[in-house]
Amino acid sequence: MYLKKLVAVAISAVLLAAVSAGAVDISDRIGKTGKMPGRAPFDSQTYKVVFSVSIADHPVWSEDYRQMALYCESLGNAQAILMGANNDTNTQITQLESLIQSKVDASIVAAVDMNSLDEVLTRARDAGIAVMSFGYEMECVDTMYLVPNYDVGKEIGYAAGAWINERLGGSTEVGVINQPLSKDLIDRVRGIVDALKETAPNAKIVATAKALSVVEGQNVAENFLQRSPGMKVICSIGDGGGIGANEAAKAAGRITDDFGIFCADATNEGIQKIYANEGIRADISLGTSEERAKAMIDVVMNIMNGEEFPLVLYTPKRPINKDNVVQYAKDAGFILQ
Repeated sequence: MYLKKLVAVAISAVLLAAVSAGAVDISDRIGKTGKMPGRAPFDSQTYKVVFSVSIADHPVWSEDYRQMALYCESLGNAQAILMGANNDTNTQITQLESLIQSKVDASIVAAVDMNSLDEVLTRARDAGIAVMSFGYEMECVDTMYLVPNYDVGKEIGYAAGAWINERLGGSTEVGVINQPLSKDLIDRVRGIVDALKETAPNAKIVATAKALSVVEGQNVAENFLQRSPGMKVICSIGDGGGIGANEAAKAAGRITDDFGIFCADATNEGIQKIYANEGIRADISLGTSEERAKAMIDVVMNIMNGEEFPLVLYTPKRPINKDNVVQYAKDAGFILQ
């Protein structure tokens, strides 16, 4: 039932013409399904599903993996395995090559560099491994689970713009935490910038820097705040940078009633910051980790079981703020503290 819902989401995503304009044209896949011959697990009675990510301890991917492991255990015939590449493309390629030799059954890949994996993922598919791309538009995969990045960016920018207008008289200095290695995340930043221009045209972006992890985000935000004493708003592409910025602002004594951080992912830690009235004021949910995990595992299991599967799925997007944080935490299974 959950998978059918997501197929409907994928079909509706045809309307998102400007969404996540990546390196390949996927328009002929949206709203369509595929089907492959079913097969048993390669080496045992258990399907082994590897989650290959840039950073294993990233707040989003680590929680998604935890939910995958729980869901696979509940299925009784699947096992989730996490592989982190330390944000290094060559490491990820080596890890994926090892999966071909060890005969895993499926790989869900959040690429370090989506332009570097075509050859190894093609060989994985040729070896019978079901391959899903998580977050990036790629040719060399069976299916994709994508984020409508430009629209998510606009939601971040809209929330920041509303804060600037309500708390700062329509004008302030803004810092943006980005990640220019990925075209998809460049689209998210483009959405942030466009929404800020639209809603708070007198706000000025005075600093940009890249960060994915909490540590990187904290270092970046420390530099932002030191160089720009008048900065009252930081926008981040994700919770790694947003949570790091929150820690930097706390340490600098900069969290006041008119200071705000705006990001996406809505992880447990990010949501806790909203509830505690710390620096994060809005966090865009891309679905709960449980929802994402079930969606991804359901699709790769359908591939291996010879059932129909969607060629493209899109995550939902939902702004979370102080007004709906309690309900969202309940939906996500978070315990607010």
